[in-house]
Amino acid sequence: YYSLDRVQNTEVLKTAKLAVDNTPPVTAISLGEPKFEVFGLPVLTPDTPVTLSAFDPISNNVASGLNSIYYELEDAHTGTRAPLTAYLESFKLAQGAFIIRYWSKDNVNNAEIPKEIRVSVTTWREDGLIAVWGLNMSGTADISGTVKSNAVVSVSGNARILGDVTASTITVSGKAQITGQQVSGATPVHPEPVYMADILQRTAVINNNDRVDPQYLIDGKLTLNSKSNIVLSTGIYYFKELELAGSSNITVAGKVDILVEGGIKISGGSSVNAGGAASNLNIFVSAISSVNFTGGADFLACLYAPYSHIKLAGNAVLGGHYFAKTAAVSGTGNFVQSGESLPQVVVVTADSGGKKKISALGMEVSTPKVLAGPDPAFRLGEVYVFPNPAKNGAAPTFHMECGIADKVTIKIYTVSGRPAHEYTFTGAPAAIDDGNGLSYAYEYAWSGHIPSGVYYYYLEAEKAGKNLKKTGKFAVVR
Repeated sequence: YYSLDRVQNTEVLKTAKLAVDNTPPVTAISLGEPKFEVFGLPVLTPDTPVTLSAFDPISNNVASGLNSIYYELEDAHTGTRAPLTAYLESFKLAQGAFIIRYWSKDNVNNAEIPKEIRVSVTTWREDGLIAVWGLNMSGTADISGTVKSNAVVSVSGNARILGDVTASTITVSGKAQITGQQVSGATPVHPEPVYMADILQRTAVINNNDRVDPQYLIDGKLTLNSKSNIVLSTGIYYFKELELAGSSNITVAGKVDILVEGGIKISGGSSVNAGGAASNLNIFVSAISSVNFTGGADFLACLYAPYSHIKLAGNAVLGGHYFAKTAAVSGTGNFVQSGESLPQVVVVTADSGGKKKISALGMEVSTPKVLAGPDPAFRLGEVYVFPNPAKNGAAPTFHMECGIADKVTIKIYTVSGRPAHEYTFTGAPAAIDDGNGLSYAYEYAWSGHIPSGVYYYYLEAEKAGKNLKKTGKFAVVR
């Protein structure tokens, strides 16, 4: 460029290079841990960090650079939007269902088209039972795990909650027990942390129901009886109702999500996912209905039924995590939050040292039997190895009584001090009959090829920073 005056005096030619950036930045979202996915929806906890990152891409060798990142939160139920926020660091969300919108702009104000993601935030998969508007326990029923409610938790008769309870009101009467911490005057849960309408709409149209034998799926209702057995492979399923009776069984192969638009009834010695893992089976109930477990039912799943009433009775055993509007646990039924598996029953064998392991809450194979629950005090009780010596292929089994521990670690050494084996387990202790009555203990059988010799063991139980330790020795003769 140059200029001229009125008599045509011409300026020396000048040049300038200009760069034009008309490309917006690119923003990404990262959801931390803990989290899981159900029906394609990310589910977080209030402790899960959400992180945003962005960069300004180079286009035609030009990039003005990233200026700022923004996000806003929308309540998925009400549509209410929180104020626009400039992103500075990772953030966490309260319980509820949200739409997160996020975008960024560069230094010449090119703004990205907002992206969005739906998330749910809940402690459901960390708790044993959430009964939003109340829980009533009676008889000799048991719940092992954390219980939460925004209303009344009533425990009467010989019922027990082996864990912490947080609720608006807590009442304990008769010989009932709550072994964990009790926090009253609280409303600890969001009544509907998952936006169900979107899941229902998608699942009713796109599902894997074609994999189900049509003789069991009639008019959308899945019904099994008379010892019927089916396997559900990895996928999403949509049922109008779910009913099992007559020792029927559903086996889960892979990760399965089921949406039930009506009620659920499991009875007559039937089982669902009994030999699997709780996290592999998510069941959502989308309507006002009843979810009933009776008559020796075994059920292992993560159940979300925010509009439903759960009823458990008649020697039913449940594992996993449960969310309901209300719940009633009565009779001799056991409601067990046992992590990924149901309580296991081990039949007495010749090499078991005359001991019988029963369910974590005291249920034998033939006759229901009830214990008072693990000792709430964290203290050292009996510790031993049996059989000692372990002969002719018998597995040396380690027995430790200490109440409920956060973690128990077993370390085994040879006589020369070399590590031979190590095992760590968590969760509630099992109920054990050692011939002197039932008691709660941690037991572990060291199996496999074990050379003959003398071994030393070191057992350590940990709880809330406190440690209990025990050492000893045992022999193996092959």
